[in-house]
Amino acid sequence: MNKIKETLKKHTITFWLLNLYLILMIFIPKTYSYVFGLPFRLLLTALLILVIFYEYKKDKLKFNNHKSRLIYILLFIFTLAIIPSLIVSKDIITSLYTYIKFMSAFVMFILIYRIKFEDDEYKILLKNLIICLAVISIIGLIQYIFNIDLMVKNSGIYYYPGAKGRLEITFFNACYYGIFINITYGFVLYAIYKNKNKKFNIPLILLAVLFFINLILTFTRSAIIIFIWLFITIACLFTRFKPNFKLIITIILLIASSLIIPGSKPLFTKTFNDALKMANKIAYFLPININIEDDEYVEYDENSEFVDYSLQHREAFSRIAKRIAKDNLYTGVGFGTYINYMNSRDFDLKYPEYDIAKIHPHSSVILTYAETGIFGLISVVLIYILLVLMSVRIFIKSFRSNNEVFRVSVVALTMALGFMLVNIMSENAAYDTQINYLFMLMYGMTLSYCYKNMPKKVLFIASTGGHLSELLQLKPLFNKYDNSLITEKTKSTIDLKEKYKNVNYLVYGTREHKFTYPFKFMYNCIKSLILYIKINPNVIVTTGTHTAVPMCYIGKLLGSKIIFIETFANSETKTASGKLVYPIADTFIVQWESMLKLYPKAIYGGWIY
Repeated sequence: MNKIKETLKKHTITFWLLNLYLILMIFIPKTYSYVFGLPFRLLLTALLILVIFYEYKKDKLKFNNHKSRLIYILLFIFTLAIIPSLIVSKDIITSLYTYIKFMSAFVMFILIYRIKFEDDEYKILLKNLIICLAVISIIGLIQYIFNIDLMVKNSGIYYYPGAKGRLEITFFNACYYGIFINITYGFVLYAIYKNKNKKFNIPLILLAVLFFINLILTFTRSAIIIFIWLFITIACLFTRFKPNFKLIITIILLIASSLIIPGSKPLFTKTFNDALKMANKIAYFLPININIEDDEYVEYDENSEFVDYSLQHREAFSRIAKRIAKDNLYTGVGFGTYINYMNSRDFDLKYPEYDIAKIHPHSSVILTYAETGIFGLISVVLIYILLVLMSVRIFIKSFRSNNEVFRVSVVALTMALGFMLVNIMSENAAYDTQINYLFMLMYGMTLSYCYKNMPKKVLFIASTGGHLSELLQLKPLFNKYDNSLITEKTKSTIDLKEKYKNVNYLVYGTREHKFTYPFKFMYNCIKSLILYIKINPNVIVTTGTHTAVPMCYIGKLLGSKIIFIETFANSETKTASGKLVYPIADTFIVQWESMLKLYPKAIYGGWIY
């Protein structure tokens, strides 16, 4: 009992609430989405966000330095972009609820990936997730065997002879359960690959097989396509294309299980047919090339031997949604009110020839386009692209190392790309408070782990002369980090490449040359941006002067920590670069105590020599 109490006290309320949040979001059925008329999952997310803010304010929780200001800018643009859709909405409550749904997911993601978790906390969360996946897989198998709450009506299950129904467990439908399996399967493969304890090898491999069987029992073709791509990508990158016994055994068992499940053969046949046709069908799932006449709808051939009515219906739903979007290009029909609009008299008058089911298009991209217009669509797409690029950045930076960060970045990247693909081509997962929240939670955790364990890249930059001389006094720190050095190219600095690794040069210029200096400064600004992208530093350390200022501002804008050391030469007056960098510096160090009067927020560090 004492040990349990000590464990509980060791971790923050946020950490334990995260574990509970994960469990509840997976296992609370869709029938309990509302409690006393209130959206349960949204309230739970709001509670998590409030607890994080409270513990941070009380200094019980630490954030990392990866602020990613760009995502804040994009969220602000998103808010502005959907205002026209709120104005035209005929159900403002639903529209505001939809906006809050999206924003709460994004805010939760930002907070989760900013939290500094301890190493054992990541392990506990991973174990918790694996246990949850094992439990829900067993529940799914029991449900299917005993034919409990399977999705049968209007599910297209008749395409797969021998199948009883489609497995959906606690999710909105079978497609969403398939999405959940895909965004979490990478963690199962990671656990198999990482596990060093032989007694857990068999249970983890069995979990991988059982979870895959659950995926088959959803009978969701888009999920199968994404799974195959995801599995091959993760397995190849984890092993660097070298044989791995545990993964080979897992692959053999997956193939064997896929052959014995009733209905799996036609499922895989239709899945591979869909994959071959996808290049031709992709136009139906993107909000572009809208050259559809008002009377152009799909003709159904009921005598065809292998007609896929579900796909034809999806195409028809996408067509009408794109027409609605085109006709309401700048405002949409109201965020979250697409079905309200389809059921309105305005819709019937404008599209009298439309005579099939009034259902959302099976694509978050097209649905957002129809509901919020072109600007709302662009803003949402840019946010999700940025989310993907965050894992791409880590993947690229860690590719050569082949360490834990690299493997976790593979999980994060495949998870993000898989989620993006399914939102483009088959489902509205971005609108779902279960799938979207779970994705944001797990994606935020993976990025948080990667950021915490990435080797720190430090950029040292200074103008030539005394400023560079002071900077080189920090040489003992160079080898502690993945470092780079930037200065101006002169006869006195050309030999630095022989003494230090990763040395880059800017053009030498002084303000005394009033005609040429502005051009050289502009060139250095552009080259600083190029070098920043190339080096991608976590921290920028500089002793000034003008050469370093553009790099500091670029770094600040793109999320690097700025450390500025005011020159030893000034004990009573500010330098020009000091004045410019002081407002944005995370740490500002002065070498004379008297300089604290000029820089009140600075730190007195003593002489650098």
